[in-house]
Amino acid sequence: MLEKKIPCSSCGGRGSYDAIGERACSGCAGTGRDYKHSKLMSKPCSKCHGSGRKPCPACYGSGEVHY
Repeated sequence: MLEKKIPCSSCGGRGSYDAIGERACSGCAGTGRDYKHSKLMSKPCSKCHGSGRKPCPACYGSGEVHY
């Protein structure tokens, strides 16, 4: 059986926790970057995958679900 990805119905495919009032991610304070190891070097936030918003609990921020 093949799985296909479809847009998440909970967030409308945006990956954001709240599709109307976007809230800042608690892991990066809305910056989308993780500066824990260095102020000069950063990487995408592991909680929001670089979006800066709280990820949708249904699709974990990807905007897609498996069907």
